[in-house]
Amino acid sequence: GLLVDHRTDPLVRDGILVSSRNLNVKVNGPRGAMRWERGASWNADGSIDDRPNAGPVLGIVRCGSSAETQSQVSDTGTYDPSDFTITVPPGGCIEPSSGNAVSITPPVAGEPVIWLNFDVRANAQWWEVQINDNAGDTIAWALYYSNAPSTSTSQQPVTHSELSGDPNDLTFALCGVESASTWNTLPVPAQSTASNFYLAIWDQAADGDVQVNNFKARYGCAKVAPPSPPCMPGLVTPSRRLEAVEAGLLVDHRTDPLVRDGILVSSRNLNVKVNGPRGAMRWERGASWNADGSIDDRPNAGPVLGIVRCGSSAETQSQVSDTGTYDPSDFTITVPPGGCIEPSSGNAVSITPPVAGEPVIWLNFDVRANAQWWEVQINDNAGDTIAWALYYSNAPSTSTSQQPVTHSELSGDPNDLTFALCGVESASTWNTLPVPAQSTASNFYLAIWDQAADGDVQVNNFKARYGCAKVAPPSPPCMPGLVTPSRRLEAVEAGLLVDHR
Repeated sequence: GLLVDHRTDPLVRDGILVSSRNLNVKVNGPRGAMRWERGASWNADGSIDDRPNAGPVLGIVRCGSSAETQSQVSDTGTYDPSDFTITVPPGGCIEPSSGNAVSITPPVAGEPVIWLNFDVRANAQWWEVQINDNAGDTIAWALYYSNAPSTSTSQQPVTHSELSGDPNDLTFALCGVESASTWNTLPVPAQSTASNFYLAIWDQAADGDVQVNNFKARYGCAKVAPPSPPCMPGLVTPSRRLEAVEAGLLVDHRTDPLVRDGILVSSRNLNVKVNGPRGAMRWERGASWNADGSIDDRPNAGPVLGIVRCGSSAETQSQVSDTGTYDPSDFTITVPPGGCIEPSSGNAVSITPPVAGEPVIWLNFDVRANAQWWEVQINDNAGDTIAWALYYSNAPSTSTSQQPVTHSELSGDPNDLTFALCGVESASTWNTLPVPAQSTASNFYLAIWDQAADGDVQVNNFKARYGCAKVAPPSPPCMPGLVTPSRRLEAVEAGLLVDHR
């Protein structure tokens, strides 16, 4: 019996209650979410009604480029951690326009929160949103998806809003702050089923109110790439539909195998950065892990590489740039005074640890079990006075897993590392690092920084080879009185010439 002005509030459409927000009936947490009042709608058979007059319950991001906007979005309740706890990873959220990692302040109990429910159809490789405040709030957000996805909506108790999926069974996907520019693609992988998202938005200032001027969404199908710049030599679009948000990006396959066989291998060209080893890039050369933990050493192995091969050929990744900045609160790099090495000579050296805020490269690679020695080159050639620290995972694995935020594939556990060795740039070419062989695979994390702390760091080449070392490496010509060890030595010194006199 309430009077409803259909010109200003699509509270009721075709006799169905779509949103209760103007009734001021509020339930805290995602169970009290409002449905996004724009986009397409679900048909009874689970298909999608994309017509302009679709309805009555909308909320599915459409395929086209038109901005579908819901304005003046107000809170749906207050934050009650006993009902639903919003937990955000320190430094693990993003500024969606740049992709840079940021830290946000979680909501305070009793603070107003907006919960908004919307859907993205199955196999949508990417979709774009705008989350704009313009009301003086310093907003933050956390995105969740339902673990029980549906291609329909159901009326909720108390609020009587129509919501999709199960608001009582959600998984964290991503967190961030307001968009610095207009449209943003959120780095959330495509799913083979529809995704029912629940977006929580709050004011980090916790001043008792929150409002989003505009929530917009578009490009909810992405069967093909978005409008691209003119073709440039060497730049190609992926040749098949990629099951990742980044599908459609122009990738220079000559220098950066960002996507291989439809799997996102590295996010470094997306400028999505997370500080510390959790934001590491995977070495984009070498062999790959099979599903059973064995190794694929074929030349066309993949798609995720990163295992040092057995042979003498140099496998090179060039122009390796920073993956984030140094934040000792996230991960502290501690180097022993005078306890590092110049790897070509093996002489002890002292290095300067990184400075907070300085760019750091984190590179993840693997060495197979029982590899007695392996060789690397760490060359700068860009004027930086680089130093490095090598760590290994305390939870070694013979596989990789996709990381949150960056979506890079990494091995082992980047949150549980042990220091192995530190040093400076290679003075000569190939160097054997004095790291003992392990009976299990070793998942290494290499941190590289510029000791000059001048605001940039880049490694021209990172190379690795001889990742099995069943026998000694090639030796110099025999010299009188000098002999090689008569048996295989279970140490990195295998193959060194020893003067027994």
